[in-house]
Amino acid sequence: MALTDSGNHPPAASGTYDYNATPNVWATLAVGASDTDPVFGESYRRLTNIGANVSENQNYSYHNINADGTLAFHTAPGGSFDIINVATGAVVHSGQPSGPTGENRWHMTDRDKYFYFNGADLVRRNLAAQNNTTMHTFPATLAGMGGTANYSDRESRYFLVNYSGTVKLWDSQTNTIYGNDFAMLNWVGIAPSGNTIVTQAGGGSEPNVIHSSFAVNHGAQTIAASPNQYWGIQGDHAALISPTDGNDYAILFDNNTSGSVYRTNLATNNAGKTVAQQLAAATLIIPTTFAVADGGFSAVSVGAKRDWCLFSSMDGTDDFNEAVGAWAALKKEIMAVNVLTGALRRLAHHRSRGQPLQYQCQPRASCSPTGDRVLWMSNQNDSTPASYADMYVMDNPLGAEEEPPPPPVGFALDDSGYSLTEPQTNPTMIGVW
Repeated sequence: MALTDSGNHPPAASGTYDYNATPNVWATLAVGASDTDPVFGESYRRLTNIGANVSENQNYSYHNINADGTLAFHTAPGGSFDIINVATGAVVHSGQPSGPTGENRWHMTDRDKYFYFNGADLVRRNLAAQNNTTMHTFPATLAGMGGTANYSDRESRYFLVNYSGTVKLWDSQTNTIYGNDFAMLNWVGIAPSGNTIVTQAGGGSEPNVIHSSFAVNHGAQTIAASPNQYWGIQGDHAALISPTDGNDYAILFDNNTSGSVYRTNLATNNAGKTVAQQLAAATLIIPTTFAVADGGFSAVSVGAKRDWCLFSSMDGTDDFNEAVGAWAALKKEIMAVNVLTGALRRLAHHRSRGQPLQYQCQPRASCSPTGDRVLWMSNQNDSTPASYADMYVMDNPLGAEEEPPPPPVGFALDDSGYSLTEPQTNPTMIGVW
């Protein structure tokens, strides 16, 4: 059972689950085998064993697990792009076609499909049939999107593409490229609702680091000509979320002031505001207390749990083989936060050490579109090589949260046979002969 408080829960400093053990319990698990985190009480299992190799997986805030939580992307040592079974770690399809590094994306609702770029083509891979469908051929070669965020909405209808130096939005249902485009910066993504586009981490200095959001007008089929400067504070790592309150948000860091995690509305324009004003306008959702805070986010896109965001915290002071020492709350954890209520579910110590300098072993939590599974990378305190990491996964990280029951509807018919327009408090009794 996950912990839900905000207290300090350090890993074990000795015994079976010694934080500094090399190899530790999880590093010796067979692929597909599970163990339980002794602090947080949640079970998770090992999905890969790449040996003494550099990790080539590129999971980030987009969904590295498919629509029904059964399959995951895995780039094996040597570069083979494989599809693995999330329950067992077994390779289901090996040597699958792949686009630019970090730019393959699962279909949000169809478990069998993923998308990639091939020259000027946006391609849909059909796994069961082991064939491809060209979704659209654009006027020029499709370039990378920054390898960070989802480039399609929660229905996999709208797609961001980057060619000829600018970002466009394509509606696959009407085969329309929307009016207006904009220059590509560090990375680009679209909110699950399909109503807001973000391009992040351009130039400028605090409090005006460029983080731009563009409203989408689906009626006019246009992107806003002028963006909002929704965040001007240092902090590139983020996830886009469209929760049940109907807004679009970014979940991200205030890197320089406190290292804490905030929710900022993508419709906000922070141009010209101070750091203090921007923080006051945002909502603090994870107050971290350790010295060097960083981490990765992955937000639920589809279904009942779309108020939740998965988060993997990092601390650059926790190097290989260092003693547990003076731990801090929320340090080096996999956790989830409800972005509307601030409720926490603390799931595991990820035990990946030596961050944030080695990107490959950053945990980079990545959930399925519905949030029913979350995976992350960990080197388990193994520094040989320094950029080694294997993949671990947890089932049901958000608990058994269900859709709320529908309101009562009363009788459908009265004794005359006509439909009732509202619930009846004193229905007519009907005799059965």
